[in-house]
Amino acid sequence: MSSLNAQIYSYTPLQSRVVELHDQYRTALMNAKYYARCVVWLKHSNTICDVVVAISASTSFAGLAVWKMGVGNLTFSVLLGIAALVSALRPILRIADKLDRYSKLHYGYLEIYYRIEALVSEMRTSGHVTAEQIAKATELSERFRALELEGDAYQQTKKLLRYQDEIELSIPAERLWLPSE
Repeated sequence: MSSLNAQIYSYTPLQSRVVELHDQYRTALMNAKYYARCVVWLKHSNTICDVVVAISASTSFAGLAVWKMGVGNLTFSVLLGIAALVSALRPILRIADKLDRYSKLHYGYLEIYYRIEALVSEMRTSGHVTAEQIAKATELSERFRALELEGDAYQQTKKLLRYQDEIELSIPAERLWLPSE
């Protein structure tokens, strides 16, 4: 066991920097998937809210004969109540603001993911790491940390773990390139 630990932690400073880049690469993809799911959920929620408010506000819908009978009258009253509640809560829930924020986070993490992928591919192709590539890696790390600060403080752990498992299967650590130095 101790020889395994010695092997795992015996990176050169350059290798450690590349390992950190790989960690950010995989985490960026995980977060991109997470925020993409949040965007989809918010879009669906926003659409449902729009439909409920639009239908209940429609005079042709309100004029249907079915709403004048016993159960229909009660159903229409409940629908109007829900529409009033949705209309009142919408400014408080700020779905559009969250949708905009999560879309930016999704795009930001996806951009970082692809930029890191291109950078590591460039390093692997050349077989070594240049000072310019280290500068790019530093820039990407700073952007990654800035995105982390913009993200949610409390993410849904179960979803994150599911995405982490997907990424570990699709991008296993053993396949990631390290400089031989």
